[in-house]
Amino acid sequence: MDLPMTQAGCTVTDNGCLIQLFTETVNPDMTEVNDWSFPSTDQERIRAAVFLHFWEQGYYLTSGMKFGGDFLIYKGDPLLYHSTFIAVCLPYQKSMSTQMIISYGRLGPIVKKTVLLCSLDDQGNVRSVSLQWSGI
Repeated sequence: MDLPMTQAGCTVTDNGCLIQLFTETVNPDMTEVNDWSFPSTDQERIRAAVFLHFWEQGYYLTSGMKFGGDFLIYKGDPLLYHSTFIAVCLPYQKSMSTQMIISYGRLGPIVKKTVLLCSLDDQGNVRSVSLQWSGI
């Protein structure tokens, strides 16, 4: 019988299964439990509602931080598809400068995606506007 091999905190047994070995415990002195209050800010509420809106329509979402937005939106599994949209979450009544609209409008073609400016209206419904750059 072979002895189990250990690697990176896991034990490989005879049948090839990995077993996780916990090397740290939760602080036993920690007695206070706080409730999780997400979403707690207006920006978190907008982002959560936008995420849920597109998720319920069958889209997949990942972080859009790398592309200058809040979410990347995929028509299918992100391992199989490229993202189609970049969602930017903004307050509904927030005014935008011309420079910001142009910046978001130019962002889309650079990364080959459509930019969606998303927000919540006064009734809590998700509203979005797509920006597409067109040449002269």
